[in-house]
Amino acid sequence: IKGTKYIPIVDKPSLPVQMFNMGNIKKGTFATSYMGTEDLATEVEIQFNNKDNNYAKDTLSVMVPEFYSQTEYSNKVTINQMGVTSQSQAYRIGRYFLACNKFMYRTCTFETGVDALGCSIGDVVYVAHDVPAWGHSGRTVGTGTINSVTLDESVSLIAGYEYSILLRQNDSDVIDKRTFTASSTQTTNHITVSSNFSAIPTAYAVFTLFQTTLGTQLFRVTNISRAMDTMDRKLTVVDYNESVLSDVTTKIPTTASSMSLLPHV
Repeated sequence: IKGTKYIPIVDKPSLPVQMFNMGNIKKGTFATSYMGTEDLATEVEIQFNNKDNNYAKDTLSVMVPEFYSQTEYSNKVTINQMGVTSQSQAYRIGRYFLACNKFMYRTCTFETGVDALGCSIGDVVYVAHDVPAWGHSGRTVGTGTINSVTLDESVSLIAGYEYSILLRQNDSDVIDKRTFTASSTQTTNHITVSSNFSAIPTAYAVFTLFQTTLGTQLFRVTNISRAMDTMDRKLTVVDYNESVLSDVTTKIPTTASSMSLLPHV
């Protein structure tokens, strides 16, 4: 719900629209939770009204052997899908839920200020924080140049390694991603990038710096609520992983090991 209106949220490949890190996450509010192995589903039963059976309620059991080892543990869940009328669609939904269960196992919550206005439920955002050691992050100090910036903390660089910096321009909210290679092993708060920023960075711009090979953390916003006793906002975000969408066109298999249509009792 957005205000008094219902809006659809589509799970599709998306580009990040906002950054949250040590520079704009309220101190002491960041928390991360992980789904335990015993909570992972290895089989999902999709209940649907089968058009090939005069729209009677049927249950399709879906398993994806390459995701889990059935010899280690087994956990079956049942999901009712109103509006689904074909076995093929029920099968794809089952694979989607199992993929989400496999690849989206982290949930983060944190509080932030006006930067919450830069995203909505369903948007993809960058997240960095010192607690899980997700890169270095904070805000810039003073005005930079078209290809350099001064950080509010010193970072350790290793000679020969390539680093990436994400920097959100204050004047446009554009998120620049630039790279550079450390010429020597050093600790510094002055960064010069290989190609120009989209504009000269101003003071107090949010940044995240990380080794390029390690990548950065992407999450999808699932909830935005008002923080307790403040005007800040509390965000809940879950792992963003395009792998869950990689086989949305997968056809229903013919092998019983991957799916089976169960009689409705």
